[in-house]
Amino acid sequence: MVDIKHKETGETLASVPGESLIGADLRDMRLNGADLRGMDLSDANLEFSDLVGADLSNAILTGAVLLSAHLNDALLLGANLSRVRAGSE
Repeated sequence: MVDIKHKETGETLASVPGESLIGADLRDMRLNGADLRGMDLSDANLEFSDLVGADLSNAILTGAVLLSAHLNDALLLGANLSRVRAGSE
């Protein structure tokens, strides 16, 4: 199980089954303010997720799906965004 915590309060926002977030199904999740620094989210599905204010610094998002994800004020400094699917359909 992987716990995703808030970057400031440490509150658990979500608990995701498995040992990593690689290929995880995180669609429609409320992850605003999440601390995802340096996490490997390769091939994860974050479609329609709320990532407002999330810290994705140095995260690996290779091949992730970010279609219609809410990324206002999200920090993506140093994140690997190769092959990411983003925007809206």
